[in-house]
Amino acid sequence: MKEVDDGIVYGKKPLGPRVIHVVPNDDFTLTLTFTNGEVRCYDMNPLLDKGIFRELQNIGYFRCARVNGGTVE
Repeated sequence: MKEVDDGIVYGKKPLGPRVIHVVPNDDFTLTLTFTNGEVRCYDMNPLLDKGIFRELQNIGYFRCARVNGGTVE
């Protein structure tokens, strides 16, 4: 595996831009900054009543979001 500026390359096919910074917001959205400089807001609300995502309804737990390996955990 070899990293590039806008993603990670497996063989010769790069994946899209990777997350480099995350801000968990009080309205259960995530402000994400990507390796290409793009900043986007991702709304987690539609997922909060599904499976494992139910745990994120606890705002204290939701605020623990962090970047790991180019994605959010």
